[in-house]
Amino acid sequence: MYRFFIVLFFCINIVSCQEESSDEDNSETLNSSSELTILLADLAADTDTDHCVSIVYPITVFSYNSSFQMESTGVVTNDSEFHLLLENLESSEYYSINYPVSLTINGQSVSLNNNQQLSLAIHAAMISCDQTGCENPQVLFQDLLFYVTFSSGIAVDLKGNTITVPSNIGFSPDRSGNGNCAIMFNGQEYLHIPASATNTLVAGDGFSISLWFKMQNTIEGDLEFLFRKGDVNGQGFYLAVYDMNTPMFGMTSGEVWDTDWNQDQSLWYDMQSWHHLVATVDSDNTMKLYRDGILRNMQTNPNGNIGAQAADYYIGQNFTGMMDDLRIYKKVLTQQEVQTLFELSADCNTCLE
Repeated sequence: MYRFFIVLFFCINIVSCQEESSDEDNSETLNSSSELTILLADLAADTDTDHCVSIVYPITVFSYNSSFQMESTGVVTNDSEFHLLLENLESSEYYSINYPVSLTINGQSVSLNNNQQLSLAIHAAMISCDQTGCENPQVLFQDLLFYVTFSSGIAVDLKGNTITVPSNIGFSPDRSGNGNCAIMFNGQEYLHIPASATNTLVAGDGFSISLWFKMQNTIEGDLEFLFRKGDVNGQGFYLAVYDMNTPMFGMTSGEVWDTDWNQDQSLWYDMQSWHHLVATVDSDNTMKLYRDGILRNMQTNPNGNIGAQAADYYIGQNFTGMMDDLRIYKKVLTQQEVQTLFELSADCNTCLE
């Protein structure tokens, strides 16, 4: 380990050292032959990709001996330091990264919480760098507030909103079979988007929610929120599934249900199929709910109120299943626009233009 310590001494601001064994989880420990180590070393050395992916410094690195006892903690402040550290690792030397770590991908900051998320994010961004331009089809982009594709294991909003992602969130193939391009919820973890001046939806606003989902829950009485403004009953609004996994949209004093689903027992326990949902609300609180391109129900809710104040947004609260291609619009989608979204190929893009 002597050469590793020399590199740490000269390249990193040493914070602390200890001789005793650490009680922390070493499952994220890496060495010189780890795939992520090679990936990080290449990224730190390649300035040609900085325009589409780069590491946000400083990052904290822990070093271990061959018995996996933590021996030092260092802070890396730039690419040169990180590349030198990784390139000089011996096969018997180990390290781990203190998460969360952020990358700048196509100009947006993405926070990663473990080795798998970091590896997937770098791979996806590097592939995007190798492509000529952005391949996003840019269909129905006007008035988008949120645009989350869950591309290659990354949960990032391509419109720039900050998303808090749990460290153990999972990913799965999307409806077209693209690996790690849909997100998996276990009924406990969810995503959180803080309210901001650019994403506020309040009473009187027309808006639309579009997403794909696949159920993995057969408990008939579970109320599972797919997308929600506010986290307290009686405030904001929600697109959810409830009562035999029936899609529904609700706000104060009113709900609209997918009655076709509720009456079709073959759908209640269908864990295999992806379905497209769209909920629209106009300025008069006329609520429409579409599934798979078809208008399933509508209600006018004159006493409805989504709140006059901004509130945070939540994705996947209490939901067990997969979700993909989330779009929130500050406008009311037409029947034809809903059909266009339903017919779009699964979206695994990481850029807008």
